[in-house]
Amino acid sequence: MRLRRPPVPSRRNARARRSSSSRCTSFSGSVSCWSAQLQRIELPERLRDQIDLARRLSAREALRRQMQYIGRLMREADVEAIRARLAIITGQSEVAVGLMHRCERLREQLLSDDQALTEFLSKHREVDAQWLHGKIRAARRERDDGAPPHNLRELYRWLHQQLQQEAVP
Repeated sequence: MRLRRPPVPSRRNARARRSSSSRCTSFSGSVSCWSAQLQRIELPERLRDQIDLARRLSAREALRRQMQYIGRLMREADVEAIRARLAIITGQSEVAVGLMHRCERLREQLLSDDQALTEFLSKHREVDAQWLHGKIRAARRERDDGAPPHNLRELYRWLHQQLQQEAVP
C-alpha cells in the first residue's frame, strides 16, 4: 500500500486565494458599515445584495462562507475605488481627516469673527444665512455660559456635510 502525498497547490491558485482573502478582509468593514454609508459607495447590485445578506447573518460559519462569496464577487469589482471611497466615508483616509480639521478651523473662525461668516456666505450663496447666523449666536452663547455644546456640535456636523458635498461630488 503506497501512501499518496497531498496535492501541492499551484502558485496561481495560492495567489488567487491570498488576493481574494485580502480583498475580503479589507472589505469586511463594509459589512459593518451603516446602510446609509454603504449606499454612498457605488457597488454592483449583486455585491450590494450579498453584503446586505451578510449583515443579517449571525452564525459565524455562515458569515465566513458569505464573506468568501463576497470576496469572489469582489474579483469582478474595482476594489481600489471601493476601498478608497470606503476610507473617505468612514473617516480613515487623509482626505477625511483633512476635511475634519478644516471644519473645526472654520467653525472656530465663524465663532470668533463675524467677518468669517461674511466670507463664508459670499462663497456659499445657497446657504440659509439666517439659520447659520442664529446657530453661530447660540453656539457662542453656549460656549460663554459653559453649557453643553449642542449647537457647537450641530454647527460642526452641518459644516462637515456642506464641505463634504463640495469635496466629494
